[in-house]
Amino acid sequence: LAQSRVRHAEQSARLAAAQLGLSVNGSAQVSRQRMSDHGLIPSKFLGFSWYNQADLGVQLEYDFDWWGKKRATVEAALGQAHAAEAQRSAAALAIQYAVADTYFGWQADQARLQLADRLLSTQQQLAQIAQLRVKQGVDLPDEAQRAQAQVAAIRGMRIAIDGSAQIRKVALAALLGIAPEQLPELHPRPLPSVVRGIPADARLDLIARRPDIAASRWQVEAALKNTDAARAAFFPDIGITAMAGLSSIDMGKLLTAGSRTFALTPALHLPIFNGGSLKANYGLSKAQLDSAVAQYNSTVLAAAREVATQALSAEQIAA
Repeated sequence: LAQSRVRHAEQSARLAAAQLGLSVNGSAQVSRQRMSDHGLIPSKFLGFSWYNQADLGVQLEYDFDWWGKKRATVEAALGQAHAAEAQRSAAALAIQYAVADTYFGWQADQARLQLADRLLSTQQQLAQIAQLRVKQGVDLPDEAQRAQAQVAAIRGMRIAIDGSAQIRKVALAALLGIAPEQLPELHPRPLPSVVRGIPADARLDLIARRPDIAASRWQVEAALKNTDAARAAFFPDIGITAMAGLSSIDMGKLLTAGSRTFALTPALHLPIFNGGSLKANYGLSKAQLDSAVAQYNSTVLAAAREVATQALSAEQIAA
């Protein structure tokens, strides 16, 4: 899902970039038309009712983008693409963490199973001793019943631990996108030694490298550029359109010099009255920017809190 978002954001950026600069379009068409007998120029004065119209030309359009509206739109789309890439990295990191956590959880269950087997063997011996003591009249029958109850409780605990290990294998297969029977054979192994403490530079500068924080920062950058584009919409657009081609109602004369036609059209588009849509759009972009900044601050605080919590947990485990 994250990968598809990256592709979508990249194509959006390409689409925005394609709207910059010069646009060249070619056209060619042939039409056959009948003139009305009661039109502005009746056909009886021309001497014919049907005629062919052939047009061949090329059109060039260029938007100067003096106020940077389109550039800001492209940069906003690039910011969204960078954010999507960071979110993809965050998703990959989450899967890596989940796989490692599930696998070592299975290993811990195997260690607990070994301890449960030892405990069960010991408790069974104690139950046998209790039965002998009852048989010899040293203890009351209640002692043997309590010992048997302890054996049953340990067996139930072992079943629960074994069930937890099986569930972890199913979860591990789901994380890998395969069926549980396709998992390679897992063997109990000693847990790895963990270096105590945290990096000395585990401050915000290091935490800022997390992909979720990077994604939030790129969201802010994109929101800033969208605000710039909304502000530039208040200014006039200046563009120029040029056209050159051939047009003739006689197919045999289409490619002659007399069929040439040219046009040059400078254009100025100035927003005068639009019912407040420009102000509303600018206000919306500002609100989205405030939301992106707040989300970034929230992500940074959550990351700092998570790192501090994990560091304290590691110290408690070590103690």
